[in-house]
Amino acid sequence: PRPRTSPPWPTPRTPTPPGQVEAMQVGNGKNAGVPDIDSDGAGGLAEVPWSVFARKLAPNPIRAISNEVNARIARGEDVLMLVGGRPPTELLCPFKSLSFDGRYGSGSITLDEADWNYGMGMSRGLPALRAWCTDFVKMQCSPAPKGQHETIITVGNTHGIMSTLLLLSDPFDFVLCESFAYSGLHAIAAPHDRLPVGIAADADGMLPSALDERCMQLIAEGRPAHLVYLTCMGQNPTGTTMPETRRRELYQVCRRHDLFILEDDPYLWLQLSGPRAEGEEEASAADMAGISAGRGASFLHLDEDGRVIRLDSISKAVSPAMRL
Repeated sequence: PRPRTSPPWPTPRTPTPPGQVEAMQVGNGKNAGVPDIDSDGAGGLAEVPWSVFARKLAPNPIRAISNEVNARIARGEDVLMLVGGRPPTELLCPFKSLSFDGRYGSGSITLDEADWNYGMGMSRGLPALRAWCTDFVKMQCSPAPKGQHETIITVGNTHGIMSTLLLLSDPFDFVLCESFAYSGLHAIAAPHDRLPVGIAADADGMLPSALDERCMQLIAEGRPAHLVYLTCMGQNPTGTTMPETRRRELYQVCRRHDLFILEDDPYLWLQLSGPRAEGEEEASAADMAGISAGRGASFLHLDEDGRVIRLDSISKAVSPAMRL
């Protein structure tokens, strides 16, 4: 590699004046992922620290053409869509009904052409699937009413981690994490020149005091962090589960230092709650609390500012091959 002639990090970002937050624009003109919070809210986000990469993103110009054609079709005009990868659905739907015999039951379904999605679609995912996922997250996490949250579809949590790093950090930015963190985070950070910084933890997870101290050090060095990565349930590789009291303490530290929280929660359904068996003692199934009991409030539930990016997955509960 060519020798460096300057320190391997960019000039610290200059905070955007209040009311002048630059937002990434998407096709419908809304701010993608920018939380709608009160400007004078206690602990509210000072700004969304979009990366240089994110600030360069622009909507696909063909989308304007597609929107115009869709509007004409909606008005009843006889128009055939020749852009956007959307051939007539009636030519592509291969099945009218399906029947199945499974290990736990059997059944059949009748399919409507409208149920098939062979077009290119939107990068945020199929609208019907996004709506289902949004309802599912609301049911499981009950997001705080003040935060404005949306759901997008990724091909697994590792993809979600990479996307978040690209959007909310620049090369040679620090990404805070536990001292023993998911190896996938390091594998993603290295080729993109992000720098994971380990924070001390105990049996309950990351220590709030250690996070606060490290943030103060980075601020004094002129290189404040913008993002902290946390796994609360069955942390990989330590296996710890973070109590709700610890999460609340960490959230307040993140508010104090204006940190985004990347909450990676693929093990939501694999918690070990209830009494623990000691030594040769065995716990019966009747002693188990069940998958809906004993879960502490997620960071998304605690979020009042719109600073939490939560990653959910079905790969640990349905099938490892289902990267959704």
